[in-house]
Parts: sequence; structure tokens; C-alpha cells
Amino acid sequence: MGPIASSRTPWQLPYFLHSRGTWRRRRRRLQVVYQPPPAPTAPPLPFAFMGSYRTQGGGAVYYLTAGDRVYDVKVGDTLDNTYSVDGVKSGQLLLTYMPLKIQQSIAVGDE
Repeated sequence: MGPIASSRTPWQLPYFLHSRGTWRRRRRRLQVVYQPPPAPTAPPLPFAFMGSYRTQGGGAVYYLTAGDRVYDVKVGDTLDNTYSVDGVKSGQLLLTYMPLKIQQSIAVGDE
């Protein structure tokens, strides 16, 4: 028995044998959607409010703790060259995270 061969010429073969790539799955082109990175945020405040008192001049001193350290702060002070004390508004002590200029607050109960 001889080799199996078709006596047909290429133009006589069925159409699907001539068609190009019909037996292959088409590759889908992935669409990449650009999303900007999230905006940087300040870390959670490392301070907890411990208490406060009013001086005879009317200014308030606030006591904050961070770990085993206690800070006595007034409006305008800077803590560890990282946070500045901006003021008190609606019972919240306003602190600014200086590297990113993001304001955060701690509840102090003063009005």
C-alpha cells in the first residue's frame, strides 16, 4: 500500500483547508485601563488625649500620650517635627501632619 495522498490539486481541496487561521482561536487584545495611584494619606494619629487645663491667662494646655511619652502642648506647638498643633474647634484638637499638610483631629471635649 502506498502513501496516502490526495490526487486533488490545492485549489480542489475543501475551502476550510485553504482558509487561513480559522481553526485558531483569536487572541483578545487586553485593554489596559490606567488608574492613577491613590493619593497619599497621613498615618493614623499616634496620640491619645489624656486631659487638659486652662492657665490663668486663659490659654489651654493639652496632655497627649504616644506610647510611654506624655506631651503637654499648646496651640502653635510642634510635636516631634512631624505634627503641628493648629487649634481647637468644636471639641476637636486640630493637628497637621506636616510632611503631607494633612489636618487630623483628636476629640478633647472643649468648646
